Parts: sequence; structure tokens; C-alpha cells
Amino acid sequence: MHEQKELYANRIFFNAALPLVKVIANDVPSLKKQFEKVHAVIQVSALDPDVEGGKTAMHFVVNGSDDWKVHLNAVEPNPHVELEFKSLEAMNAFFKGKIGPATLPKMKGMVKYFGAFKAFLMVLLKLSSLTGATEAPKDEETQTLMVKCFFYLLSSGISQLNKMGHPEIKDWTTKSPDRVYSFAVDNYPQVSAYIRIKAGKSRAGRG
Repeated sequence: MHEQKELYANRIFFNAALPLVKVIANDVPSLKKQFEKVHAVIQVSALDPDVEGGKTAMHFVVNGSDDWKVHLNAVEPNPHVELEFKSLEAMNAFFKGKIGPATLPKMKGMVKYFGAFKAFLMVLLKLSSLTGATEAPKDEETQTLMVKCFFYLLSSGISQLNKMGHPEIKDWTTKSPDRVYSFAVDNYPQVSAYIRIKAGKSRAGRG
């Protein structure tokens, strides 16, 4: 059995943080170019004996740099590229920066789909640098992307925790009337997100 805090963290990584890969791949020209010739299913998964099928995962279906589909809570049996962690705990530790033999995932498709693997890894590294930064970036373009990612992560993360029944967040949403909380930056309409809550239910959105 997993500790509840590990389940919370893993849900946020799968359903709020990893979807930012698409955002970064679309917004950073040098990274977008890496996906021009990529046609692949790219999956991140964690082995979990507590769920049916023994694995939890999300995956991307990529057909060129402009065609990305994100599939949450969905295991693809035969992905072209996959990072497969040996447990939820190992995955959580890895994405918290504790990288070592105990946390490294199995990397599938490195040879046959090297282009897709390399491009995906580059975006993951960019995601890590943005979400793990302790100082604001120097250039405005990266600042804008960072704030956008944090807004998306914040709104989606709160909603995911609510759906899992996190006690404090669930108590707040249960008592709430129909309200929308917005995250925005003046004069930057492309940087915005929101969360809508009502009587225990929540929905995160972008824009």
C-alpha cells in the first residue's frame, strides 16, 4: 500500500505536471523543431501492483510538431518510447530531483526511435529547469513560459487533489458556492488559467 502523500504527489506529476510537456514543446521554437518529423506514442508509466493491469500511465500521441494529443490515466500497451518507473515512489523521487540507480526508469525506444526519445528528453529537461528554478529567468520569453506553466500547474494541481479527496481542499470546495478563481498577468493575455469550484466539484482550465 502507498502512503497517501505519495498518491497525491503522483497524481499531480501525471495529470498536472507532465501535460506541460506539450505546452513547452509548442512554445519553445527550438524544441518545437525537434518534433517536426516525430510520429510516435510517448509514454510515462509507473509499475503499481495496486491497480488493474499493474501499471499507471499517461501518454502523448505526437504527429509532427503541431499535432499533440494528451491521454491522461491511460496505458498504451505498445508505446514507441517509454519511461517506465519501477514504482510510484521511484517516479515521485525522480521528478523531485532525486536521480540515482533506485529512481531511474527503464528507457524504451532509445535506439529505434532515437529522434522521438531525444526530443522528449530535451523537453523534460526544460520542464525540470522551469519548475525547479529558484530565480526568475533573465529573458522575457522564458519568464512568460515559466509563469504560464506555474499557472497551469497550480490550477490543475488543486483540481486533481480535490478529485482525490484531499481533506483540506475538499473541505474548501464542498463549502463553496459556484466560484471561478483566475490567475493572470496584466498585459499578457496568453498567460492565464482558472479553476472553477462548486459544492465539492472542481474544473481547471486554461485561458
